[in-house]
Amino acid sequence: MITLKDVYNDESLWDAFLDQLTLNEMVMMVIDGGYGTRGVERLGIPQTWDNDGPASVKGQNGIVFTDSGTAYPCETCLACTWNVELAEKMGKGVGKEARDISTDIWYAPGVNIHRNPAGGRNFEYFSEDPVISGKMAAAVINGANSEGLVVTIKHFVMNDQESHREGVFTWADEQAMREIYLKAFEIPIKESPCRGVMSAFNRIGTKWCGSSSALLKDVLRNEWGFEDFVVSDYSWNFTGTGYMNPVIAVYNGNDTMLTGIWAINCPSHVIAVTAAYYRDPIGMGNALREACKNLCIAKMETKAFLEPYEYDGSFIGALDMPSEWNFYSPYIFSVSWYIINNILNAIIFVVRHIL
Repeated sequence: MITLKDVYNDESLWDAFLDQLTLNEMVMMVIDGGYGTRGVERLGIPQTWDNDGPASVKGQNGIVFTDSGTAYPCETCLACTWNVELAEKMGKGVGKEARDISTDIWYAPGVNIHRNPAGGRNFEYFSEDPVISGKMAAAVINGANSEGLVVTIKHFVMNDQESHREGVFTWADEQAMREIYLKAFEIPIKESPCRGVMSAFNRIGTKWCGSSSALLKDVLRNEWGFEDFVVSDYSWNFTGTGYMNPVIAVYNGNDTMLTGIWAINCPSHVIAVTAAYYRDPIGMGNALREACKNLCIAKMETKAFLEPYEYDGSFIGALDMPSEWNFYSPYIFSVSWYIINNILNAIIFVVRHIL
């Protein structure tokens, strides 16, 4: 048995290691990327806990998280300082908090462009200028990485409006893309240890970003030298077909799907990807194998791999213990808030297991 730890120590073992993955294991790794990445315990591939940014880091369990870090000023405020040293300190602070709340991968920073001052998601992005955006993002990533936090820079690419962003048709010529929209991503990819990229909801022309091999393979990997993993944005696809199709995603370099409601996403995605493999065992087999390798390369930089820990997913683990709470005078208020907080934690625990 060759484990991921063995590959970490000897890269010549990659092919032999990947040969051990079963079809079901590969399928589950590429479709189960919602707020975490799937592990394979027998091969030493760790599960990771991932969550959103970019103005803070959230804890485990996705949208039903109970822990979070400091609410930092938004990226636009940070960019207004023109201070890359400060940006790096913010990244370092986020990395320390992520360690405390056991988050392995951070869905941040966002580097899309402020095309319109009324853009509904501008607060997640730095600037209308690609160089400022890229330099600030690289600094944040360097800081986060120094504390062992893996990031997924987002949303790749031209996801610059909030209205109808799920699938909107975005049109631009290559010069504009390379000089403005791609440049904001290219700088941090080349100037920082960026281990992840989140593909965007929108389409470029008529092709969804997560299914564009020109974007995810030709530009990102072949031109810029990116070697780690690509995750989709939040997936509402419950059929395994059409927009945000997991099959065309894997074929074209989108390594895993950020499945939103796993219980609903899972059946159709398993069927779609498995059926694609039996229709095209060589093509889909190679795509699955490459996606799993990319995921494993990123996983080898996470705390889950380098500093393994045990996550307590029990009901008791979901509650705050009295020793973890700051009781203050007048105690009737702090005790009441402690009780209310644990009632909310209990509700979230139940919702988490339903979803």
